[in-house]
Order: sequence, then C-alpha cells, then structure tokens
Amino acid sequence: MNLLLRALSSSDLSLLDPYLIATPLSSGESVAVAGAQIRTLLFPDSATITLSSPRPCANGVAIALVGREGMMGWSTLLGYRNAPFDAIVGLTGGAARAIDIAPFNAACMASVSLRRTVLRFAQTMTDQIASAAACAIRDPIGRRLARWLLMLHDRQNGDEFALTHDALAADLGTRRATVTDCLHRLEGDHVVYCARGRIIVRDRGALERVAGDGYGGAEACYRAMIGPFGRRMAAICPMTRAA
Repeated sequence: MNLLLRALSSSDLSLLDPYLIATPLSSGESVAVAGAQIRTLLFPDSATITLSSPRPCANGVAIALVGREGMMGWSTLLGYRNAPFDAIVGLTGGAARAIDIAPFNAACMASVSLRRTVLRFAQTMTDQIASAAACAIRDPIGRRLARWLLMLHDRQNGDEFALTHDALAADLGTRRATVTDCLHRLEGDHVVYCARGRIIVRDRGALERVAGDGYGGAEACYRAMIGPFGRRMAAICPMTRAA
C-alpha cells in the first residue's frame, strides 16, 4: 500500500477512499506534462515515477523520484493547477491509485490534518529536489549514481530492479559510457551486480558510503514528518573512492 495513504488517520483516509481508483501504469508512460492542467492525482503503490524539468537548459535531467512513499499532484494544494514537471513511469511499470482533483481538494479543505500531511510531503519533495541540485553541482558522477540507485532501491520490495545504462545516463545527464564505467567500479567492489536491463544491490551499506551525504536528508525528513520510509543501513561517512 502507498505509505502516504497508510500514514493517514482512519478518518482522513475515509475522506479519500471512496474516490480512489486502482490504476495500472505502464513502463515509460507519461503521467504529467509540465504546464498541463492537473486533473487527476496519483498515489503510487508499486510504480516509481521520475520527475524531470522540461526546460531546454536542463535537457530533461531527472530531479526527483516519487514512489510508494508519496503522490503526484501535490502542487494543487498550493494553488497551482498546472504540473510543474514532466513525469514518466519507470521501466517496471506498476500500479497506483488515482483520484480526481475535486474530491481530493474537498477532502483537504474538510480536514486540517489531511491537508497538513500532504503539505509535509510537499516539503520532503522540496528537500529531495534541493539535494539533487546540490549534488549536481558538487558531487562527481559516481556519488550521484550511488544516490540515484539508493533512491530507487528505497522504492522497491527487493534488491533487483529493471534499469538500463541508457536510462541511468539520461536521468543523470551524462554519457552512457560514464555510467557503465561507474557501474563496473561498483561491481568490482561487490556493491552491485549488473545484468542486461537490471541491477541488483548486493551491499546497501557500501552503496550508502559511496553516495556520502548526498543521500539521506530528504529520507530523514520524510521519516520525521510522515512515517517510516527507506532502508538506511550505514552511517554517513566520507566516500572512499570518487568516481
């Protein structure tokens, strides 16, 4: 079940539940286009959605992930009815629960606690996007890759997920060959295992150490403001090898 819905009180969930519709999401499906009007909100149960900026200077680089911990369309509660980002479903596809904007906004107006929870989630997304911006400026690609893999891992049930080198390169705004080199280093250190179109996390703690303090801030914010999330295993410490 979606963790954000699970964190709601029974009375708040009852305001949404009659309007939530189980919705399959296909791999690569566009669920939001920047600037387009938001009509439906999504609470992913198993799908992972990549958010990216549509601006030419950003070249479609990924800036955030939303999965079972959150929702798509929170900006409507801030009074902004157009999608701020492009949003594409990840390679595995998955499922979500959809709700039209009118009953969602009505429920949020009826319940201060529901509205507060959604606004808290919006804050965690602000933290995640700010972290992505800082990492893009400060960190070498190896750290950024480790951070992205950890974020994907947090939103999966197991240690294996469908992911190609091309998709990673597009998300990180770098060359495929650079991603391949970084993954080979992680494989050599027995941190991950790569097969055709999939990646298996073998040593979560080591992956966290590679990511350094680029990972963990937004996840800690979520845990403090909403509830349990993520699989954090290792203490943050300086990475031992830049890639």
